[in-house]
Amino acid sequence: MPKFDNCKDIFAFIGKNLAPNAEAAKANVGGIFKFVVTGAKGGTFLVNCKDNVGVTEADGDADCTITVDDETFLAINNREMDGQMAFMSGKLMVSGDMSFAFKLGQVLGGGGGN
Repeated sequence: MPKFDNCKDIFAFIGKNLAPNAEAAKANVGGIFKFVVTGAKGGTFLVNCKDNVGVTEADGDADCTITVDDETFLAINNREMDGQMAFMSGKLMVSGDMSFAFKLGQVLGGGGGN
């Protein structure tokens, strides 16, 4: 994954990589993540791996919601911070289906678990 300085670019990258792997995303992930990224470089994004596979900057229903500030999200995606440590320290919060959250690595890799 390339290094990013903007959360929107991360989600564009994820969407671009999910598109050719839509069937794998449906089979291996099979749900919707909502990311609420606070801060100037953030936004609210839906990562759909259920029916209409892709990424949209929007709010809506999700199986799992990830709430994180933009600096932490960028650090995790740029491999400067461990996502599990961010969760354990309270910098990244998960609500909804916690077991579904374990599939998050498949989504952030952009390949839908392929």
